[in-house]
Amino acid sequence: MKTLLKIIGAVWFVAAFIVAFSFIIEGDYSTSVVGILMAAVGLLPFVFFRKKQKLLHPQTTTIPPQQQYGVHHPNNSTLPQLPAQPSFMSNTTPAAPISPVVSVFHEQHGVDETQVLLVGERIKTAYKCKHGLYPHEILALHYAHTYHVDGKNNYQSFWWYRYGVRNVSVILSSLTERGFLQAGGLHAALNMQKVSELKDLLKSHGLKQVGNKSDLVVRIAEEIPEDDIAQQYKRRTYSLTESGEDALEGSSYVPYIHSNGFEDLDIWSLNRLMHTGQHQSFRDEIWGYLNDRSRVHITNKNYGAYRNCRYSIGLFLKDENRPKAIFNMFAEVVFWDIHSDFNPFVINDLINTSAFNLDIYFPSPRYVTAPAVYGEIAACQEALDYSDDDLLMAMSDLMKKLSHPYQLFSGEECARIFILSKNDNSEALEAIYSAAKKRFLDTLKANSK
Repeated sequence: MKTLLKIIGAVWFVAAFIVAFSFIIEGDYSTSVVGILMAAVGLLPFVFFRKKQKLLHPQTTTIPPQQQYGVHHPNNSTLPQLPAQPSFMSNTTPAAPISPVVSVFHEQHGVDETQVLLVGERIKTAYKCKHGLYPHEILALHYAHTYHVDGKNNYQSFWWYRYGVRNVSVILSSLTERGFLQAGGLHAALNMQKVSELKDLLKSHGLKQVGNKSDLVVRIAEEIPEDDIAQQYKRRTYSLTESGEDALEGSSYVPYIHSNGFEDLDIWSLNRLMHTGQHQSFRDEIWGYLNDRSRVHITNKNYGAYRNCRYSIGLFLKDENRPKAIFNMFAEVVFWDIHSDFNPFVINDLINTSAFNLDIYFPSPRYVTAPAVYGEIAACQEALDYSDDDLLMAMSDLMKKLSHPYQLFSGEECARIFILSKNDNSEALEAIYSAAKKRFLDTLKANSK
């Protein structure tokens, strides 16, 4: 019945509109107005049924607080239970996608975050630490000293778009109730102030204003009456209890991976690795994971991803102060960067056409590697006390052991290219690239005969 009325309404609308339009052409505007009104009658079935559908099926959803905030409380039996063996990096497809997801426009990043997974869903495949806390709660402990107890805080945007946490205050209150956080004292309040504000307070009491921030805080605490300080700084920030300190120390991988994302590792995936992997140290888990990912990328011939993964390993090794190992990783990155723009498939398709121009498809000496890589290798050169000749020899020895499926330069040439590029020797660079281009073109022509 609904469909029939809509069809009749559509026919009525079209017919009445044609009649009205004909009167407009003839100049009879008063009659054409009546025709337009009659055409509008034909739209009534569409308006009626659409309104009725909205009334019968309102598009509103109530999300349980535990899904919004991911707060766990021992006495709350309604919270989602942790699966005994959550899968990580499984090849099997889950029966149904994890939901709910919400759409939000994130102003700081200027992108439409269409897939924000609520923290209450994330914890279903996460493990609690021995203190009963999930990764996002450990992260809240890490940042707690920067938040005021009164709840009037400007929380970082990552809580929402990376971790699906709607209200950080709820998590902080829960951690306080469970004995992991407490209101900080005056020393914590002083540490939250800017250096200029601390100097103003010292000046108002006729005290010296020299020294770094820690010196200023100590001087204020020792020489200004506590009541005066409390009157000046009434707001308090959180501080960790002994239990909070133990929990944060025991899950130090959470703030580390939050600040140092490698590949697709985050606080959730590393949490699963820490509880299902073979190593006790989170650094061992990350090391093994990155090397596994390197093998996957090279097997899949995804050379750009492989290069990026080796770069991540180089950054990871910087925490261990191993300049030779760091140097080897970044030198390998240079090797892959030198060949990054080359696409032999395009050349094979175009070599016998008028569109063929080798200059377009051959790597350019104007870009050898990323600026950050120059800086990393320069730091290694200084740490290893290498001269440019030492650097050339070390890079050459390493790059001779590497191979690219479409290799254009020898390992020694790659090392020379980097040194020449570092020293802005464009003339010598052009000579190496021209020789390699001629060599490649000669080989290509010989193979095409």
